Amino acid sequence: YEMLPDWRLESRDIGSPLVIVEHPKGMRRKTADHLLEYVQAGGAVLLTGMGLTQDERFAELFGVKILTGPKAPEKLSADLDGTTHEFDHWLFRLEPTAAQTLLSVQTADGQVYPLLTGHGLGKGRVHYVSVPLLSSHGNQAVPRSVIQEIFRRVLPLSQRLLTTNAAETVETVLR
Repeated sequence: YEMLPDWRLESRDIGSPLVIVEHPKGMRRKTADHLLEYVQAGGAVLLTGMGLTQDERFAELFGVKILTGPKAPEKLSADLDGTTHEFDHWLFRLEPTAAQTLLSVQTADGQVYPLLTGHGLGKGRVHYVSVPLLSSHGNQAVPRSVIQEIFRRVLPLSQRLLTTNAAETVETVLR
């Protein structure tokens, strides 16, 4: 995956099969257009948190409907392979319309909502995580094991390849 500035997206300088849009508090229409063009051409986008609210087209194109936005952090739990991972976070309550629910989260009152959804769009794929995924908000942070599982489902390890024409004496470091 790759995190890139708007200018690289607009110039179509994307060297990754996955673009992450982490909990944006604002997005220009032109940026949204470029993200959608990228997906239509075969790329993948992972949008998190407030991202779904940044363009009126996103909910429908991502195959979900927002039921309610978060009013405060709340206790959540996600079950992964029989292990429950508890955390506090700001949850956008969703209902899938066309998207597939890939991971769910349970609220303190026992309600279950999508945590990760996936949906085909053009030749590509869009994913949405209903909480800020990589941003820590005070005590609100997604457990590392849940983050790893989300990335495993969005971009499996077998697809995370680095291609370079550097000499074999060059050490490569990714951040």
